[in-house]
Amino acid sequence: MDDVDRLFARLEPIEPPADLLGRVAAATRALEPARPPSGRRGLWLALDAAAIVLLALVSLSLGMELQETGALDMIGLLLVDTGAMGEGLAALLEALLQALPWPQLALLGANLVAIVALSQLALRGDPRTARVGS
Repeated sequence: MDDVDRLFARLEPIEPPADLLGRVAAATRALEPARPPSGRRGLWLALDAAAIVLLALVSLSLGMELQETGALDMIGLLLVDTGAMGEGLAALLEALLQALPWPQLALLGANLVAIVALSQLALRGDPRTARVGS
């Protein structure tokens, strides 16, 4: 037996209060039950889901466009070939900037902002997502 075992051996059992079960049951009943999403919250959730699907489609399209324009090869060259970091770096970056599909990148960024905003609207007022102490 070590010191902790000896301390536990000296502890006396504590009897719970007689009304503990009733207090726990009353506190549980007092909590607001989970309710189905309201009409507006359901709308935000549906729009959020649609934005996530759109994000997947735009990401796929962006990846295909990056492959077709050769931008992926240039990015790979920048990351892998340390010799490209010399005197040809400016030309490589200029070519990369010209090859990037800017409309799709802008759409991807706008879509990400929309997903964040819609998620915030959908989760507002949900007791499960409320911060402790707020």
